[in-house]
Amino acid sequence: MDFSAYRLTDTSELDKFKVEMGEKEFYDYAISIYKYFAGMERDETFSIAKQVARKNTEKFIKVMCLYMIDFPGHLQINNTFTELFRL
Repeated sequence: MDFSAYRLTDTSELDKFKVEMGEKEFYDYAISIYKYFAGMERDETFSIAKQVARKNTEKFIKVMCLYMIDFPGHLQINNTFTELFRL
């Protein structure tokens, strides 16, 4: 399993989710992910492959990438974008 193709390369890639979901719902979703990451304990891992519904994987990864841009050095992702680690 390799989700690296879902990495965020331009913030405009989020626009399709804003249209599909509506902006308020998208931002509520993104904020919930940000809060989850902010609350992770040091050395905690999160399995995208196991814990994110397949239909939400691309959206989740793109929001995760945005979080990593906003808060550099907080999370680390593996090469296949299936597991993340709280630094």
